Amino acid sequence: MIRMHNIPEHIKEALKPYYKDGEKPDVFPSKFRIKNELYYYFTFAPAVEQLIMKDDGTVPVLHEIRDVALICNSYNDSIESLASIGKKWVQSGKKENYEKLRNILRDAQEMLSPLPDDVEAAFHSYLNTANQIIENQNAIQEAVDDAIIIWDRTNLQEIAT
Repeated sequence: MIRMHNIPEHIKEALKPYYKDGEKPDVFPSKFRIKNELYYYFTFAPAVEQLIMKDDGTVPVLHEIRDVALICNSYNDSIESLASIGKKWVQSGKKENYEKLRNILRDAQEMLSPLPDDVEAAFHSYLNTANQIIENQNAIQEAVDDAIIIWDRTNLQEIAT
């Protein structure tokens, strides 16, 4: 994993002019390989600015790396969203709550059978809604798991492609 303490010295030196006192530079834990070129992606907390630097220490102007900036920002935002927001959602217990609701509905439907057609339809609608929420929660879980695998792999390899 790339961290500020283990980036090459020429990159550390090239970075110095780009941040102010009170800002703490941080590097994305992997380089980005885009169109066969390597880039570092930096942030400067508490500021919201980012900097993209080539592996040789040069900083291209935006119009030269617009696509690279888009890819780096999108990758970073998607990983952060899935790893933080998605993970909290998965751990919220929503799936388990809806599984309990589904079981309660099934039990109630059995115990109260036969039901009038309109009540039966309402039960099916409510049950289908719970099933759909459970499916969506499973999809969220899968996306979060996949994001963590990608994050771990790119951190280990120190390259995001």
